[in-house]
Amino acid sequence: MADHRPCLVVDSGSARFAEQVKSLPDAKHFDVAIYPGQGEAALADLMPDAEIVYIYQHGLTAEMIASAPKLRFIQKHGLNTKNIDVAAASARGRLPRGAGSPTTATPAPAGTHSSSSASTMP
Repeated sequence: MADHRPCLVVDSGSARFAEQVKSLPDAKHFDVAIYPGQGEAALADLMPDAEIVYIYQHGLTAEMIASAPKLRFIQKHGLNTKNIDVAAASARGRLPRGAGSPTTATPAPAGTHSSSSASTMP
């Protein structure tokens, strides 16, 4: 039996960013799904298989989060989570981690969501 490789969905709003993540040495441990040039609808189509999602430019809506029964972790590239529905992620126990600060919450402008290092995995 082959080892399970978790499905890592990488925000492909920037094709360069997606390709860089896919080429990282540790990427070999994941089934990396990217969708360069296909838009946010392609992200939504990949979410049902996602165990991990790495968000950069595209939005991660409540509907996308709800459609991902295997979702264990949300990583945000950047300093805030204004393009992630943090309430929906929180309801699932999956607060996004911000790449800008691995151990502390990062304030975002008023009216937006802030990132947090808290995330739980079953």
